[in-house]
Amino acid sequence: MDQDFESIENAAFGDEDGERRPRRPKLDILHTDEDFFAIDKPAGVFFEGGFLDDSSVVDLLSARFGDDPAKLFPVYSVEPDVSGVMIVARREAVRDAMIDQFDAGTMSVTFLALVRGMVRSESGTLDRPVTLPKSGRVRVAPEHGQPARTDWQVRDSFIGFALLECRPRTRLEQQVRAQLHDVGLPLAVDSLHGGSSKLMLSAFKAGYRRSRRRPEKPLIERASLHAATVEFKHPTTGARLHFEATMPKDLKAALHQLDRFGRIAK
Repeated sequence: MDQDFESIENAAFGDEDGERRPRRPKLDILHTDEDFFAIDKPAGVFFEGGFLDDSSVVDLLSARFGDDPAKLFPVYSVEPDVSGVMIVARREAVRDAMIDQFDAGTMSVTFLALVRGMVRSESGTLDRPVTLPKSGRVRVAPEHGQPARTDWQVRDSFIGFALLECRPRTRLEQQVRAQLHDVGLPLAVDSLHGGSSKLMLSAFKAGYRRSRRRPEKPLIERASLHAATVEFKHPTTGARLHFEATMPKDLKAALHQLDRFGRIAK
């Protein structure tokens, strides 16, 4: 069954006492069939667990489609503070078949990374190993880490910032963020891996004037990383598939303002 762009609504809901609880997050369903879901996950949503009851990816999918949460499997990592397209297998065998595609290079995931720093070449490969701790942040560890590889190329450049297209070739959690930090190009917003906690317009707009009436609002205050596209072969039919997640408003706003005020003068 194909239900492209069907949405799980971002509706408010109440508890037994009638008090309003926080709104459930919205998942845009890009595709669903008997084998997998392709979803557009907003930042702040965990795959399972999370800060609010019934607000994780598995909770929302199981509530909408009736799947057993224990039989939903992510194919690659899109961390809670990262937005973008996520593939969720509906059976373990499907997950394993998709992982085989990823490892063979026939599945390609492209992340957009807004980084802080000066990029001195147009493309490259990050291939230093990373650790996988049970909790906390992933770190580059050449002697004790697991092999990790990420290909990258410049999509756009600004004064002190750049937008990179990053394609991880291994499926390790946080590897893109850790490897970018290791080479001096941390995400513009990523306090876990050397970036700031938020990106403000005043950080790069010359002559910025602060309002006396209200505080400045951040352009983006979560990891400036977005899983933009994924391509792979359908695990059953073999058809070549392409899914794309719309760039979220906060990242789009940051790039818009960088385009206006962060360009290198000609």
